[in-house]
Amino acid sequence: MTEPTSARARLVVTGTATAALLALSAVGIFLVAPEDADQGVIQRIFYYHVAIAITSLVAFGVAAIAAIAYLRTRRLAYDMVSVVSIGLGLFFSGLVIIT
Repeated sequence: MTEPTSARARLVVTGTATAALLALSAVGIFLVAPEDADQGVIQRIFYYHVAIAITSLVAFGVAAIAAIAYLRTRRLAYDMVSVVSIGLGLFFSGLVIIT
């Protein structure tokens, strides 16, 4: 019975740390980082855009590897990883298009 409680506690701690680091990065991007001499404020979008693009590529890579593993072993866990990774990759690809 202690397993779900400890997993939930880890999730809360990880989520809180992620939110705090995201807020810190937003402060660093918009308030601390100087403007580029050539591009001005526009260059700040690259702090988000490139990271989101890399994340989407990694998600699709994980989906491809999990799909190959599913085809070789027929274990449903690999299929679920592939499905979730494709969803995340599409989400982050949409964010790349927006930014």
